[in-house]
Amino acid sequence: MEHALVTQNGHISPLTFDERQRLNKYEDQIEGGLDALYRIKNENLWREYGSFEAYMAARWGDKSSRRRNQLLAGLRTAETLTKLLGTGVPINGSEFSLRPLVTLAEENPEKAVEVYRIAMQIANGETPSHTDVQIAKNAVLTQDEQDRKYAIEQINALRSYEDYVVEIKNGGNPKQILALVTLYESCEIPVRRVMIALNVRDITLIRLINDGFRRGSEVAREVLETGYIQFREGAIALGQATAKDYRRALDESYREHLLERQAQNRGQAISVVIFGGDAQGTFESLRQVLDYSTMIALGNLISSM
Repeated sequence: MEHALVTQNGHISPLTFDERQRLNKYEDQIEGGLDALYRIKNENLWREYGSFEAYMAARWGDKSSRRRNQLLAGLRTAETLTKLLGTGVPINGSEFSLRPLVTLAEENPEKAVEVYRIAMQIANGETPSHTDVQIAKNAVLTQDEQDRKYAIEQINALRSYEDYVVEIKNGGNPKQILALVTLYESCEIPVRRVMIALNVRDITLIRLINDGFRRGSEVAREVLETGYIQFREGAIALGQATAKDYRRALDESYREHLLERQAQNRGQAISVVIFGGDAQGTFESLRQVLDYSTMIALGNLISSM
């Protein structure tokens, strides 16, 4: 918590000569360790800017906002560790050395302290480095915790999938959810919107529909427009459907297309490909344009010759 502002007659008191000297000295040391930034904050050397955040914004400006945010995150982490450890050791580290603990310190401060204690042992009396902290973190966190953290970081890096991050934090399988979100990202935008809106989670189904949409499949487009996979006897909501259901719909659509073509060809001259020496190839060519009864009749004619 920031200290109360020093005021004169209700106005912010300007920095004294000694304070300005200290501020300049600390600013020169900020990149070397968070101790300098910690002192600027706790000694109210930011007060001419009205708030510590305003000082940080003015000091690093818009062009360095990423660096400013990194320093602020590192400082919050150092303050959390210092409070729980009862020692100023973490403050002496650089922002980079504490970066592996930023998220963990927010979500599970006690676990972050456990990691840092091991990092101090690894450093053998020195201020732990980024590598020391990362090694300690890998040693303390279970594989499931590491998978969970990795999945959250990757999902947050893609775009806004807050609901899936919450699901992971509430115990959802991080690998499965990360795979799902990554697949969503690879889909065409109309496909992605429907899949997310209807909470479709069958990986194979999503891929089949997305591939069909790219090829201009009528079945895929109908599914996306209606939210259902249609059959002659009924329909299945996309959110409850499987890849097997979609393949069945494709088969039905293909059969209906063949029957339509066969009806159009009835009593008319048609073109087929005859493969010399390849009976199977010739049969498949005929099957594309002839109905079942015509195929039987043709077979009877051939057998009677």
